[in-house]
Amino acid sequence: MKRGARGRKAPVKAKVAKTAETNNNKVVEKVLTQHLATHNGIRKHKCPHCPSAFSCAANLKMHLKSHLDIRDYTCHICGKGFYRPDALKKHLLCYHANLKAFHCNICNKMFKGHLPQHMRTHKMIRPHGCAVCGAVFSQRSQLVVHQRIHTGERPYRCQVCWQAFAHSSVLKLHIRKHTGEKPFECPICSVGFSQLPHLKKHMLSIHNQDKSYLCKHCNIFFKTKLDHQTHMASCSPETQQPAASVEEIIDRNVKAANSGVDPPMPLSHMRFLVAILLKKISTDERLKDLGFDKRLIDNVLVDSLKCAGRTACDDKTLEPANRLKKNVQELLEWTVPQKYMEEFKKANRSTEELLEDLTN
Repeated sequence: MKRGARGRKAPVKAKVAKTAETNNNKVVEKVLTQHLATHNGIRKHKCPHCPSAFSCAANLKMHLKSHLDIRDYTCHICGKGFYRPDALKKHLLCYHANLKAFHCNICNKMFKGHLPQHMRTHKMIRPHGCAVCGAVFSQRSQLVVHQRIHTGERPYRCQVCWQAFAHSSVLKLHIRKHTGEKPFECPICSVGFSQLPHLKKHMLSIHNQDKSYLCKHCNIFFKTKLDHQTHMASCSPETQQPAASVEEIIDRNVKAANSGVDPPMPLSHMRFLVAILLKKISTDERLKDLGFDKRLIDNVLVDSLKCAGRTACDDKTLEPANRLKKNVQELLEWTVPQKYMEEFKKANRSTEELLEDLTN
């Protein structure tokens, strides 16, 4: 009986395997057909909301999400939604992991994306022209920024002082004036700078050195960040790291940026929100006395709390993000009415969420 049972199972297994192989072949054939359609130029799937057309129904379905604002793919770190899974993955790598995965072989620069557009600068391809003055650009984004010269548009506004800017990168540099952040540190004398060109100028004029990146293990300087990173990967066993997955890269970089803050909030963003809040609740004279716009906002907050007779955390052994969070908690306990604080605590919301709400 047992031998007979075994004998009957073999044909069943073979049949299942054959069915699975047939189904796989059908899927492969369907995918191949859809791919070939992208080459023949036939786009029979048209969007009912705009002139866009697509070679396969799946692409149209994905496109329709943008009209309906359906964002099925959500970032588990910051909550931002995306229409496509590849857009979410790129967001995680570029924004949270700060990974520049695209390398230009001509200028040796690393990019978070848009490498084909960058390559046009080397090939002198400038397809985007200004209708007003005739200036041409390799990237459409460059044309958009240029056109603001003619229109006077300044869409990026500082929430601290309400000064407006034509480009987001200029606003980012401006915000450092309020937060006091100086992320570029001299590897020789540890003086900090808010911009990389300022560090390079300092290195050249003070230290007579045109290379800004130093390997502290072997004391060799490098001119570009890429050269420094390449060297560090093989300089010593301590600096070598095993190959990491996308998830590990994201997790490692987010932890480094947040330094223990939960839920995740980059330290630079928390500093920005503190600057907005202090500007809202303090007078200009008071802020001037505290050194606002001239000192790191962490220190401004500490002195503000001390002057008010509050308990300020000035423990240098703590991570900067944790130290700042403790002082933000003290600031909120001091300035937010007790009734609202109790409601917020009952809702089990975090200090970061309350800070975000108050500044928005």
